[in-house]
Amino acid sequence: MTIIKRITPNRIIRLVSLFLLLAISLRWFYPWSEMPRINIEQRPKTENARAATEWYVSPSGQQTNTGAIDSPWNLAYALGGAGGSIQPGDTVWLRGGTYEGNYVSSLSGTESARITIKQYPGERAIISDNRNGSGMQTLVINGSWTDYIGFEITNSSTDRVIERPTGLTVLGPNSRIINLVIHDAGNGVGFWSPATNSELYGNLSFNNGWQAAEPDRGHGHGVYTQNATGTKQIKDNIFFNQYGWGVQAYTTNGSLNGFNIDGNASFNNGAAARNERNDNILVGGHQPAENATITNNYTYHPLDAWGMGLHLGYSDTANVNVITRDNYIVGGIWTNNISRWSSITMTGNTFYSPLTLMELRLPDGTSPPPPYTWDNNTYYDGSDTAFKLYDINGTKVSYDFDGWKAASGLDTNSTYSSSSPTGLWKFVRPNAYDSQRANVVVYNWDNLDTTTLSSSDLSGTGISNNDAYEIRDVQNYFGDPIATGRYNGSSISLPLPDTNGTAAQPIGGTTTVSHTSKEFNSYVLSYTPATYHTITPSVSGQGSLSISSPTQVLGGDDLTVTT
Repeated sequence: MTIIKRITPNRIIRLVSLFLLLAISLRWFYPWSEMPRINIEQRPKTENARAATEWYVSPSGQQTNTGAIDSPWNLAYALGGAGGSIQPGDTVWLRGGTYEGNYVSSLSGTESARITIKQYPGERAIISDNRNGSGMQTLVINGSWTDYIGFEITNSSTDRVIERPTGLTVLGPNSRIINLVIHDAGNGVGFWSPATNSELYGNLSFNNGWQAAEPDRGHGHGVYTQNATGTKQIKDNIFFNQYGWGVQAYTTNGSLNGFNIDGNASFNNGAAARNERNDNILVGGHQPAENATITNNYTYHPLDAWGMGLHLGYSDTANVNVITRDNYIVGGIWTNNISRWSSITMTGNTFYSPLTLMELRLPDGTSPPPPYTWDNNTYYDGSDTAFKLYDINGTKVSYDFDGWKAASGLDTNSTYSSSSPTGLWKFVRPNAYDSQRANVVVYNWDNLDTTTLSSSDLSGTGISNNDAYEIRDVQNYFGDPIATGRYNGSSISLPLPDTNGTAAQPIGGTTTVSHTSKEFNSYVLSYTPATYHTITPSVSGQGSLSISSPTQVLGGDDLTVTT
């Protein structure tokens, strides 16, 4: 039985009285500022979170399509945001084929939800321009917080005398350019000051530029960059065979403040031009350079070439600070020119040239020893006058190694050998954005035809026993792989091509490029993890299987069963 009591006026009065009595009692024991409070947590309002979406474009796509895999958009519409459809966190897949023309991206993600523009797996997406002329670009990035991954940018014009469009112009802040292949453009990449805190990572840039008419030089660089705020990241790229320079951080009236140049291979830049070799890495211009870090890079020119590996400082400009650590700078006859820096850290580097190993000019009016951290470097070969130091009057004086140390006050614990190096220097750099990819650089001083990448060399790549690998010679990247197979858990055999090897030629023009000699080679290693299938035998009738139960079989292999 349920008893229902009526709420009468008297009952209401009694309830109010009890409440007031309780309140007065609490006030007696607690000041109002210390009254215990009952916090009722209010849940934040939740909106229906939008799941990240995958969109598709193709060379034959249409703006009126839905962006689905079977109804792709065209590239221009997608890079413009597809009418607001593409949102932070989304991925846009570029299906294989050639996207003719020039494009502008305004896509913007967020720090926590980047947009990704990426080549579709197993296909080759090519953005191809065919124009010539100054001030042009093939792909311009204006948005922010967006990644551009894995596709190709080129120019099909055969005219190599007229200026060509820059392949990729990066203006958007917090952009990442990852594992692209950029070739036969004007400048491969224009990496400019508005693109604050952006990154150029793992890209191949080659055969970019044009040969101006006599007596002018070759123009067009692997990357041409400037920066004012934040730090530009230029990491683990491979630059080679430009008409101009490899990495050029240079300005006339702009800013050169904040660069991290790390892990790049830069070689034979200038080779596509007429009788030239140019700087593989240049940081300097007509305005002060500062906050530059140059580490773990690998440069090469033939030892008899008139080209420079590392050029820090330019003209008579006074520069501020640079860190140069653990680089390998090889060839040509003049490896380095370092000019007018207030602060230098120069440690752990290796230099090799048959003539000039180091040329240093201190800030104007400065006498040695300079206040630099400069030690524990290694020098090979060079002449008896391989070290050049400008005195306080601006006169260049040549020294041997002992004379250099005495005159400069530098390199106290560094080493010098008058002989050429021997053996092999091998470097494997795993890709930070693709766990199944790595760059490989080999200096081969013993003139071997092949070498091996040991399990120790490959330890950082994640490759495992039976993984299927392929290795591509970057100088013939779109040719057949130079090595393929399944990793045996111990080593991979690696051919070391010479000047008879195949090198991708510039599109158009009259100059040709040769493959490097055996002294230097660079590769891209990629692999696919092994897959296994479990076989559980089942036998009916007479006979028996010769395999245990169950058995794992490597995907793609044949299984032979006897009964």
